[in-house]
Amino acid sequence: MALASQNARGQRIPSSSVAVYRAKRRAKARVVLGVAALVVLGGGGLLWALWSRDSGNAIVGPQNASAQTAADPLATESAPTPRPPEPAPERTPDPRPQPAEFTMGAPRTLAPAPTLTQPLPTAPPHSLPMAGAPATRPQDTVRDPLISTPPAGTAEQPATARSGLPADLANLVDAAERAQREGKLVECRTQLNRVLLDQRTPESERPALRRWMSELSDVLVFSATAAPGDPFSQVYTVVSGDSLPVINRKLGLTTEYMLIARLNKLADPSRIRIDQKLKVANGPFHAVVSKSAFRMDIYMGDPPSPSTVGTSKLASGAEPGWVYVRSFMVGLGAEDGTPIANFVVRNNSKLVNPSWVNPRTGDRFGADDPKNPIGERWVGLDGFDDASKAHTGFGVHGTVEPDSIGRSMSMGCIRLSTQDVDIVYELLAPKVSVVKVVP
Repeated sequence: MALASQNARGQRIPSSSVAVYRAKRRAKARVVLGVAALVVLGGGGLLWALWSRDSGNAIVGPQNASAQTAADPLATESAPTPRPPEPAPERTPDPRPQPAEFTMGAPRTLAPAPTLTQPLPTAPPHSLPMAGAPATRPQDTVRDPLISTPPAGTAEQPATARSGLPADLANLVDAAERAQREGKLVECRTQLNRVLLDQRTPESERPALRRWMSELSDVLVFSATAAPGDPFSQVYTVVSGDSLPVINRKLGLTTEYMLIARLNKLADPSRIRIDQKLKVANGPFHAVVSKSAFRMDIYMGDPPSPSTVGTSKLASGAEPGWVYVRSFMVGLGAEDGTPIANFVVRNNSKLVNPSWVNPRTGDRFGADDPKNPIGERWVGLDGFDDASKAHTGFGVHGTVEPDSIGRSMSMGCIRLSTQDVDIVYELLAPKVSVVKVVP
């Protein structure tokens, strides 16, 4: 068909040209329709996506999830699939006795002590009972730093009341808090020890002092950290030919050599390397057993003489020069069978996995008998002063009856839980360590 402008000029388009023109117009029409369709579909899809997002019904596939995570900083990245753990390397077992397993965390800096003025209750809500303590009887609770230590950096700091303390002792507590905030843990321990062992300190405040000092001992005693100026520990550098027993003899330590493995968390005590730094505890260590509280307090310091033992004016049965370390719950003799006396660890009396004969019935228990009442450790005791030498056959040992801890059920010996007796066994030394039993 001719255009109007062409008709006006009286011209006609050849038929072949008209066909080509019509074909071009049809092609252009198809292109326009296609573009229009794409625009309509794209616009509809965009509107649907916006509606879905606003209504919370968007479907996110694996690829969309990745894009969403990259665009949204609050989106959580999916964790990679965990790989199965690699098998532990095999190791030839050490035939010698190993230290008891413990879960003490890495050495940490204690948190600054808060300043509180309210009297401290006898059993603070945050305190944990010692192993074996009956739930129905209030106890002087002390958390075991070798068994249930909180994660590193979250050291619990018990508060200490000041209202019941004389002014000079309250000043010592203030000085201890300042020393701790400044990182002077040895000085902090010294000030608290003076308050704990002062006869004027009310008994209601001693549990908090023991817990506080136990926290200090987590670092100063039972870790690989040797604090500057601490007279009870040192760092030893391993040289050629050393082993843990050799180091113990070389330094004249009174503790068991396995204590070095415990403090330094040695996976294999038989393998140490030249130039390795090892924390050692100088000791010596002693114990005071409070019968009324079923509690054993561990101290560090020089032993008293037999002629002066028991004459100390310090509280809690401590001797002059002793520094409190920590406490353990104990079981004692039935029918008041544990005597009030002063003992010393007998020479050649420390036994691992011992056999035992019941002196009353004659029943025999082998070393590996699971019914052996004295457990895996035995520390024999001798009377230390003249008045105590009449008490024979007593000792400190473990037990296969954990319910007896905190009760009077033994034949008179001092019972400890399995974990606790392992530690006490490593601390106490023959002919050196004094074990006092007080009311």
